[in-house]
Formats: sequence, structure tokens, C-alpha cells
Amino acid sequence: MARTRQGASKRRCGIPLAVRLLPLPESAVRQRMIAYHLTLSSLRLQRGDLAHFVTMAQIIVSTSHLFDAGYGRARIEGLTEAHDALERSLRAALASGIWGIDPATFELFAELLTLHEEQLHVAPLEAVIRSSQPAHLSRADGIRSVRRAAA
Repeated sequence: MARTRQGASKRRCGIPLAVRLLPLPESAVRQRMIAYHLTLSSLRLQRGDLAHFVTMAQIIVSTSHLFDAGYGRARIEGLTEAHDALERSLRAALASGIWGIDPATFELFAELLTLHEEQLHVAPLEAVIRSSQPAHLSRADGIRSVRRAAA
């Protein structure tokens, strides 16, 4: 029984502590970024869907959490601008039926992906996992609060 407890303290979600303290492997970062850039491309070409918007929302939230944890250099205004642009684009998509983004939003999201990629190269796996947990994905409301407090 003590053996199980000791193993549980060293492993979380089946991942050894030593691995959780390292950044994601390069291949994992590359795989994620390809998927994210395909999402962004679909939105830019006005050929996205709700899943693409959800993915961008998750990226905004994860990036914000990693930023709060000290990974990456960004302007907090840039994170709130990306959040606001996503909301505007989603409202426009729901109204028009065209699931895409405008050029200014594309630029914001491209900068966001650049920051997120930098974060994924340096942040330990543990921080990346924590930033992507469902409980943390409600962060959008928190981002909005930061913007209001700064105004």
C-alpha cells in the first residue's frame, strides 16, 4: 500500500515528475502548432466553423495562464484584444453564417500563436497541462475582468 502512495506522489496523470518538469518535446510543439495554424488559416479563408473558434478560445486561455505563470513576453492588452476580437468575430459569424475573421483579427491571432509557440518551447509540461485543464478554460471571464480593471 505504501508503494502505491509513493508511486502516486511521483506520478500525476501517469507522467513521471522528471518529465513534467521538462518542456514539451519539439515534435509535440510542432504538431500542436501545425494544427493551430490550420485552424487560423481556415478562419482567415472564411471557411471555419464553431470548432475553430473554440480552438482559438482555448489557445487564448492557455496562453494567458502560461503568461500569468511567467512564460512568454506579451502585453496584457494584446491578450484582451485577442479575446475581444474573438468575441466580435463569433458574433459576426453567428449573424452572417460566415465563419471567419477579418485581417486585423488574423494579425492578432498570428501574434498570439507566435507567443504561444514560444511558451510551449520553455514552459514545463506541468504548466502546459495545468493551463489547458477544463477548470482553467473559464479564464475568458478572468481576462475580461483584467481589461475592465485596467480601463
